[in-house]
Amino acid sequence: MCNQNTFVYIYKKSEHLIQFYGKILTNVGAVMENNNGLVLVESQQSRSSSLIDSNISQTSEQGDGVTTNNNLFLDKDRAHNFLRGFSKLYRNKEFVDVVLSVDGKDFPCHKNVLAISSPFFMAMFSTDMAESHQDKIALHEIDSLTMELVLDYIYTGQVSLSEDTVQHLLSASNRFQLLSLRTGCAEFMMNHITVVNCIGVYFFAKAHECEILALKAKEIINNQFSVLCKQQEFLSLPADKLVEIVSDDDINVTVEETVFEACLEWVMTEKEKRQNHLMEIMNCVRFANITSYYFCDKIDPNTLLRSCESLRKTLDIVRYYHMLRNRQQEMDLNLMPRQGMLYERGVMIIANPYTEDSLKKFNSMELLLPKTGEVISICKLPQSLYTPGCALTGENQVYLAGGAIRKINYRGSITTEGVSNNFYMFDQLECAWQTKAKMNMCRSQFSLTVVDGYMFAIGGQDGTEILSSVERYDPHSNAWMLVAPLPKALRFMTALSYRGRLYVFGGEASTDVSNSVYRYDPTEDTWTELPPMNIARVLAGSVVYKDKIYVIGGNSALSEKWKREFLPEHCVSSVEIFDPESQTWSPGPELPNALCGAGIVKYGNTILIVGGEDDKSWMAGLCWLKEEKGRQTWAEGQELPTVMSTFGCVVANIHHEAPKNQ
Repeated sequence: MCNQNTFVYIYKKSEHLIQFYGKILTNVGAVMENNNGLVLVESQQSRSSSLIDSNISQTSEQGDGVTTNNNLFLDKDRAHNFLRGFSKLYRNKEFVDVVLSVDGKDFPCHKNVLAISSPFFMAMFSTDMAESHQDKIALHEIDSLTMELVLDYIYTGQVSLSEDTVQHLLSASNRFQLLSLRTGCAEFMMNHITVVNCIGVYFFAKAHECEILALKAKEIINNQFSVLCKQQEFLSLPADKLVEIVSDDDINVTVEETVFEACLEWVMTEKEKRQNHLMEIMNCVRFANITSYYFCDKIDPNTLLRSCESLRKTLDIVRYYHMLRNRQQEMDLNLMPRQGMLYERGVMIIANPYTEDSLKKFNSMELLLPKTGEVISICKLPQSLYTPGCALTGENQVYLAGGAIRKINYRGSITTEGVSNNFYMFDQLECAWQTKAKMNMCRSQFSLTVVDGYMFAIGGQDGTEILSSVERYDPHSNAWMLVAPLPKALRFMTALSYRGRLYVFGGEASTDVSNSVYRYDPTEDTWTELPPMNIARVLAGSVVYKDKIYVIGGNSALSEKWKREFLPEHCVSSVEIFDPESQTWSPGPELPNALCGAGIVKYGNTILIVGGEDDKSWMAGLCWLKEEKGRQTWAEGQELPTVMSTFGCVVANIHHEAPKNQ
């Protein structure tokens, strides 16, 4: 340790040096200097290679040397003395054959030592580069002090590090490909990261591909965001660097208001210059996670924010989000919580019939975190159920309805004991299900959809026949009432709400698979038939994305296996996009593989596909919709710990303590 901020980095490179130098002696020949210049002496490879390259993995120590199993003597101190000798030659400027010139300062060196230490110099001296024929080489974009430290390391295996020199030295180690020196510099910097310098260290480490150092610095940035966002280094960041920091899910703040205020302060620091970046910066703020009171008092009236037309449109959507909570699935807003908030946002997996854990089959609710693929057990269901209806309200309430009642005996065989008309709401505080009023009809294989705060149970089957009936639940009176039925009986359809109306796509009718589309108007209690899909679909999924309805996958035809066991044999990979305004269809991005029975949700402001099945197997993976340069494609995500298909699937916020309360 030199002083409080300096230490000596020592790399045990002597063995490395003698090994590579030995290879040069073996394969190239000894290089000696005489009055006429450099003379290449013929290599005696056949004899020397037997000594240098011999297998010395099995050795026994004797005194200061080592005798190998081939009775060859190995001097343990030779490597260290070899390096020390080169250091002495460098210090005394003896037998030098090249001069490195940096900022007007000359450094007499040895080509062979530079070459075996650095791939940069090896390439320079062993190819037809102009420098290979020069006695004096000028190096640019490096200062003389840093070059001196680099050469100290090359010739001695150690170098003094300090906070003043370490960044320049790390840059040089990258340039000369001295990876061990780069690691030593990175470790030094990791031990000296503070709230004051963590932003600079993070972007420096990223630029030099020091991933561990970058991760350490980013961890401090995220954990100390509330403090560092007030510092000058944060307020001086260029726009693209600021976006990279404030868009991170892992920022440790308890409320999104902290991020908004930090972004606004950054803009106001140089208002005239930075207001052109206003939309870019404010897009990183998750306005939907800000309380409605703060939004109305501090954000909505802000004249600077309102002066940006594109941002004004976003704020209008946020206002509608706070006013019309049950339409939030229609709005393209980032609802993901930051790391420090009290809840997780994930995909609720309900009554998965294909889980590999027999104790959870049909009767569990689990939380899937798509970012990591982790699945967390939340609680058991009130009953073991197959294809119940599941829905989420704008107040983050999970509802469970109906389903075929399943019983698993101790031998693992499964029997059906009727169809349920029970209806439950999940209480997050108690981590338990509350019983609500029963539906008028027993239903499974149906859709449960929320339209402006009312719950609609649509179609399905009651154990004997496919249903056309539809009923509505009023949470204020805790009562169900029958409304206008579907134009035809359907089960395994997909349904959603959009701008106060209910849309139903496809499904299985009594004799075939439907491609029909129906829209229900609750104010008129009427159904309207809309233009049909191009492909008939059952067990498809649907989601609203950018004011269009995406209908994804499905099974397109009936078969004997389907009729007996609901095993699909005609899955499709196509996606169809419906425009509710023009009532027209267009093709969407083709799936990587055909599937049906998947969970289709909007998550992280894009579309997520969870699990599913085809005619060969059930699936245990995720698939995300990606958009690049206006082109939509699907990208595979995390692998899941178990297969999932034909399960209830909603996106919900759940308190961190909920899994602990089960």
